[in-house]
Amino acid sequence: MYNLHSGAPATGDPNVAEGLGHYMREKIYHHRGEIVRVEELEMEDAEVAIFAYGSVARSAKAAMKWARAQGVKVGLVRPLTIWPFPTAAVEHMAEQVRTVIVPEMNLKQMSWEVQAAVAGRARVVDYGRVDGKLIQPQEIEDLIKHEFHYHHWEA
Repeated sequence: MYNLHSGAPATGDPNVAEGLGHYMREKIYHHRGEIVRVEELEMEDAEVAIFAYGSVARSAKAAMKWARAQGVKVGLVRPLTIWPFPTAAVEHMAEQVRTVIVPEMNLKQMSWEVQAAVAGRARVVDYGRVDGKLIQPQEIEDLIKHEFHYHHWEA
């Protein structure tokens, strides 16, 4: 059924809306390789990865650079699209590192997706907050220090 004036599907009809919803989901699913975009930084030799998106990715990048300057092998995986979820990139990351740190400004919803894709191949450390304050690089640095507790950190 189509709207006679616009030619668009008549989504006021529940059956049409449902069919259109299924069609769009399948279209996105089948083209996910063309849609999903991920940036990887310093992952070639990383022992620990930070998986961060949005505004938290900036703090994560600063923490990664700080750790690298201290001689600690930390990488960053930053999804540029979060839906469809970059499952293949997370699976690849899980094969490379022993721990994935997931700082996020919500109730750990992204961490759950990462845990599902990691499927036990690496430890997932979640750090979620919903108080409206931006996650600062120092907070992520503290998580990195905990993962590399044996490292002698410079002040």
